[in-house]
Amino acid sequence: MNVDYQFRTQKHSKFLIEYAEKRLSKFAKYASSNMEMTVYFETISTYRRTVTIRAVNGKQYLEATSETDDFFEAIDLVTDKLVNQLSKIEGKRKKMKLKNQVYTKNIFNLNEKRTRDYEKEQEEWDWELIA
Repeated sequence: MNVDYQFRTQKHSKFLIEYAEKRLSKFAKYASSNMEMTVYFETISTYRRTVTIRAVNGKQYLEATSETDDFFEAIDLVTDKLVNQLSKIEGKRKKMKLKNQVYTKNIFNLNEKRTRDYEKEQEEWDWELIA
């Protein structure tokens, strides 16, 4: 997971980067190694701070923005939003995978049943030929 930090109308801060890295560690179980994230820190006015995170993972594009009076609070809100988005996507993926497994199981069960029925017919025909 590659993370890039950009500061707009705000001086570069080591503390913000360290805090953001700590909070972004939540993504480790959802994100793949080739996920690229960009974190934007911006001061809109004296009392408004905005944090935007954009994440690209292959064809997936995620974005979350939070605007508060404190950068640390905004980082918390944005990471929570992205974790919710990623867990929702992961849940849908698991649901589809499970649905496909059930479908293939039904097909295999149907094929086994047909095979057993065919074998019974063959046995009946063999008995008829012997008699």
